[in-house]
Amino acid sequence: MKYIFLVLIFLSVFTPHVGLAQSNQLWLDYMGYPLGGDIHWDWEINTGYNRLLGKGGWSDFYLNNTFTYQKIWWLLFDGSFEFHYTRDPEYFNSIELRPWVMTTARWLTEGEYLNLYYPYFAVLIENRNIYYEDEEPNQHTFRLRLRAGGKITLNTEKMTVGTVFINFRGEYFTDIGKGVTERFASKHRVMLGLGYIFTYAFRAEFYYYIHQSRNTYKDEFNTTDNIFSFLVRHYF
Repeated sequence: MKYIFLVLIFLSVFTPHVGLAQSNQLWLDYMGYPLGGDIHWDWEINTGYNRLLGKGGWSDFYLNNTFTYQKIWWLLFDGSFEFHYTRDPEYFNSIELRPWVMTTARWLTEGEYLNLYYPYFAVLIENRNIYYEDEEPNQHTFRLRLRAGGKITLNTEKMTVGTVFINFRGEYFTDIGKGVTERFASKHRVMLGLGYIFTYAFRAEFYYYIHQSRNTYKDEFNTTDNIFSFLVRHYF
């Protein structure tokens, strides 16, 4: 009961207001984590596919490489480069190159308080560079993203084989300067998920996001998006 109460508080604070229109999306992700090497460095490989469900839905294929450096126990530094290819039958196909950096402060608690596992706050700055296949002008901008979240273990105090856990996160987006014109411009979102650790090498997670975005092709028309996300993490 105490875990449900904590999650409800989180949702009440971060859940976006429901927009005038709604959409449904499916996200599929694989994340690989090569083990070994320097204990202060980690490397994540993320490949995925996102799709707007329904008639005229866009699809996004992407590849993401992220390096994480940790020297201080509670502070992480990430640097990443994302490649996106988006097919949009209603507007324009595009390629996006998106380098970003992020700083994360986290509390290294494992089960001592409400079964919380590593709650965190993160600040991310990304440089979006969008190149269109036709004569549409290319776009370049910076965006700030603020995140807060964590995990709650349900059947164990620590994350180990056999653990079932809740994952939660709230995120806010704001452009630095002029934003890009796009069909799916993120504003803010909240995520609630359920995960299971099968082995030390594999875990699977299901997330539900409620996400508010705007279509800046149509005078910043706001929508509320229901996003269903399936993710596999692989440590090798």
